[in-house]
Amino acid sequence: MTKASFIYMLFIIASAPIRPVMADHLCHGSNCQGPTDEADLSLDCLYQNPDAPSAIQQCEMKSTFTATVTENGGEVVDSFPDGSPISFTLQCDGIPLYSLTGTRFTNLLGTRIVSLTPTTTYPQFTLPRGSLSTGTHDAFSTLEILNGLTPVRLRGSCTITST
Repeated sequence: MTKASFIYMLFIIASAPIRPVMADHLCHGSNCQGPTDEADLSLDCLYQNPDAPSAIQQCEMKSTFTATVTENGGEVVDSFPDGSPISFTLQCDGIPLYSLTGTRFTNLLGTRIVSLTPTTTYPQFTLPRGSLSTGTHDAFSTLEILNGLTPVRLRGSCTITST
């Protein structure tokens, strides 16, 4: 293979359309998500502050919501900016801080849950790609919360359970 044909082959591969397939299944025509189903998911998360000593040492978040999944329980790209909001509770250092509603969206980077308060988008939670699937499993997670006017990022994990 010549250098020119190799470069042309790389160009062809790089020019191919990227399809947002997020679970193990086949594409059906232009629909790469295939048949979907709804799953009720429960999140139970624990976060630690790696930048201690700070005013916030440890936080716990709990949330339940319905997510779209593939027929075999895999994560799919979806969002609910105008749909039914999800509720979550957050307590830090044993003190209840929030009992809020939020919105959730899942894309190729993962899942983000953002509060629907009128003045700020904090707190917000992130989960890595592939975390919203059925069954019971753990996933790394990040919590961003305001400490006064300063954003604080805590790392932790969530136990995700389909009910």
